[in-house]
Amino acid sequence: MHIDDTIKLLKKDIGKPTVLGLWAFHGLDRNECTGFVVKTSYAITKVVRQKEKIQVYIGVELLDWEIFQQEASRTFIEIVKKQISDRLPGTDDILDIVMIDSQEA
Repeated sequence: MHIDDTIKLLKKDIGKPTVLGLWAFHGLDRNECTGFVVKTSYAITKVVRQKEKIQVYIGVELLDWEIFQQEASRTFIEIVKKQISDRLPGTDDILDIVMIDSQEA
């Protein structure tokens, strides 16, 4: 397809939102993994020809930001706890991981 035709087709989608569900997974060990979904929405805002390339600008919106932060924090803490308890067997039940801003430490 010619570059100008591609640009015309892309411009038809300007402003039309597209919703995505992106999964983030982390393997804790061979048989266990954890993760969370990030719901986002994006829309093409601008399409520009740059020589023989096409620049497509998109506006991205993260949906359910508070839920994402809670889930991401919980998952991150779970991963850290698993790494520590793997290194120090028998500590899983006594570990309580508290996440703070590194500048507060």
